[in-house]
Amino acid sequence: MQCKEKSARLVVTMGMPAFMYKTFFGAHTAKNLALNLRRCGVGPVRETFVGGVGSESAGRRWIVAMARLVRLDAFLRAGRRVGRVLAGAGTLAIGAYLANVAFGWARFGKAAHARSLLDDVMPEYDVRLDHRVTIHAPAKLTLETLAQTQLERSPLIQALFRARRILLRGAAPPAVPAGGLFEQLEAIGWRIVAQEHDRELVFGAVTTPWKADPEFIGLDAEEFRRFRAPGYVKIAFSLRVEPRGENAAARTQTRALATDPASRRRFRRYWAFLSPGIEIVRVLLLAQLKGETEARQRAQSRLRAG
Repeated sequence: MQCKEKSARLVVTMGMPAFMYKTFFGAHTAKNLALNLRRCGVGPVRETFVGGVGSESAGRRWIVAMARLVRLDAFLRAGRRVGRVLAGAGTLAIGAYLANVAFGWARFGKAAHARSLLDDVMPEYDVRLDHRVTIHAPAKLTLETLAQTQLERSPLIQALFRARRILLRGAAPPAVPAGGLFEQLEAIGWRIVAQEHDRELVFGAVTTPWKADPEFIGLDAEEFRRFRAPGYVKIAFSLRVEPRGENAAARTQTRALATDPASRRRFRRYWAFLSPGIEIVRVLLLAQLKGETEARQRAQSRLRAG
């Protein structure tokens, strides 16, 4: 017979000291009973030996103590259940991450094609990320909000940047540049290398992303297209907003290309292990843009209604 999800505590009382019972007499009766319970599937089986039980007052004290042990056992039982759930979730998370690493390694250099201004800026690439979201607000308001949003407003994005810095043993980050998203990007080295008025901006830079504290080197559009110096990765990403009736579709696409075989090997290792975090940052940025834009739209609607 199996007793699933059952535990037990054996309480043995005696007149002699409990130490003598366990040491000199071996507590064989309790051990045999505990063994039989474990064979039936009960576990864990805990043992409590109470010696010197001779007076009524001592008995009352031990009854109170047993009540505390019952509550402790219940707490430990619940803790084991939570531990199993967390262990299972952790195993799944690790499995999903390793699967993503394998997928990122395998798809490196095989990204699918998608039409964009990036086709002129970087027609060849090793990797491509593409994310989009529908925003229930006009495209003009969405683009205005995009220019004003800031990455540091998201604690999750900041946590991902901090995790990368810890993992690669980077230095403390510099002070966050003032201004909106576009000004902040240009302040750390990114440059606009293509744009479509009121619809899409493409930022580009060359860097060594596998370093703990990479430097982003901005180039003008023509220099960026021609750049082939070994030892670097060219990265370009677009921020695009398109009208969809009364709503808007916001999209970000990122492309990256290593400039020589040695850099490609280093970048491939870096990308395989850290691309999940890179993708999450883009998803969070679009979610932040959606939330801020729709909040502004609601505020404007209330003002018009009032």
